[in-house]
Amino acid sequence: MVERLDAERGRPRPTGPRAPPPAAIGVELVDGLSAATTWRSSSDLKLMLPRPRGMAVWACAATYGGGLVAGDRIALDLQVGTGAALCLGTQSTTKVFRSTGAEAEQHLHAEVAAGGLLAVLPEPLSPFAGSRYRQRTRLCLAPGASLAWLDTVSAGRTARDERWQLAAYDARLDLELDGRLVLRDTLRLGSDAHARLGAQAAVASLLLVGPRAAEAAQAARALAELHRPGDDGLLIAASPVADGILLRLAALDLEILAARIRSVIAPLAEPLDGDPWRRLASVEIACT
Repeated sequence: MVERLDAERGRPRPTGPRAPPPAAIGVELVDGLSAATTWRSSSDLKLMLPRPRGMAVWACAATYGGGLVAGDRIALDLQVGTGAALCLGTQSTTKVFRSTGAEAEQHLHAEVAAGGLLAVLPEPLSPFAGSRYRQRTRLCLAPGASLAWLDTVSAGRTARDERWQLAAYDARLDLELDGRLVLRDTLRLGSDAHARLGAQAAVASLLLVGPRAAEAAQAARALAELHRPGDDGLLIAASPVADGILLRLAALDLEILAARIRSVIAPLAEPLDGDPWRRLASVEIACT
């Protein structure tokens, strides 16, 4: 797989014989409410909108085959207009199946205008033994835009003794504010992942930036400052990013990790008009 530069917007795009047109969601403020003005699934990614209009648009992404297989290349474009809000989750854990050589890939590009809010809160990625995965994310925020970004990778199928038995994992996130790159966060794991992460059940990154995520960012700072390493089987580190924070977590228990993250992002319930976890948990029912 090679990358070409999209001439229209200057972003990397997956190319090759299997590269489909990207899935896309565009949200604008219409008569004072956020509304989905663009909604397009792709041959590899299904997008569902349980709430296409409201204080925030709610969307859910799902793969058609129950996970990612070698050679899959998924691309998603997100656009959030001035003052609008979008919350995107996934229907369940994203599984990455075993590969004999080729990688499964996901590419996400998002643009958020002034006053807009984008919350991307997926379930964890679960890499199976022998899997190969590559992820590239580019988030472009205008001045005054807000972002909540969660990225969690679990140890895999621990019930089958596949703890950190992946072959390769390579995820990179670029954050641009007003056209300037302010953060490049990368996590690479290989065949030594088990030795490096041991008994950890999962590792996660939570990025909170902008005025509409300020209260959640403050909750993240408080958690990092008050937490003692090892309490509840958690390790937590925090780094300032612009007016926000990047929180990194490692946990011995997925449920404890999820509870801490939910407590941090609880203030987002107001701008998103609802608890993200409760709404996304029932999205399958809402869309049938």
